[in-house]
Amino acid sequence: MELRFWSSSIHLKDHLCKPDLKTVESRSKPRWTAALGQLAQDPAVYMKFSGSLNEFGEKAPESVDEIVEGMRYYAHKTFELFGPRRIMFGSDWPVCNLGGPTSESSWGLWKEVVERWMKELKLSAEDRRRVWYETAAEAYGIDIGKYLSE
Repeated sequence: MELRFWSSSIHLKDHLCKPDLKTVESRSKPRWTAALGQLAQDPAVYMKFSGSLNEFGEKAPESVDEIVEGMRYYAHKTFELFGPRRIMFGSDWPVCNLGGPTSESSWGLWKEVVERWMKELKLSAEDRRRVWYETAAEAYGIDIGKYLSE
C-alpha cells in the first residue's frame, strides 16, 4: 500500500527535518527517526540536505570531521530512507554564513560535509549527480539537459 500524505504536488523538507544536534545521543532521535520513516513512505516527499549547521546550538563544530561525526546518524538514516533519488543538496546560503562556524565560508564547509557523506556511503557517480543537482531539477520540473550540453 502506498502512503500518500498530499495530492499530486511534491513536498520538500528542509534541513533534514531539523534534528537535535546539540548532543550525540539526543532524546529526540527515536521520534525524528519515526517521523522521517513516515515521510519517506510518500514518494512525493523530497529531503534537502541544508541548514543543519544551525542545529548544533550556539556554536557549530568548526571542522568537517566534527560535523560529519555529529550528524552521521541523521545523514545515514536519511540516505537509507529516501535514497539519492529524493535527496538534494542545499547550501542554505546566506543563512549558513550567519550561524555557521566559519562565517562567510560556512556554505563551502557544508558542501565538503555532504561530499564526505557521499564518499562514506560509497555513492556512485550517478547517485552523486542526483544529490548535487538532478534530484532538484526533477522535483522542480526543470529541464537541465540544455544547460548540461552547452
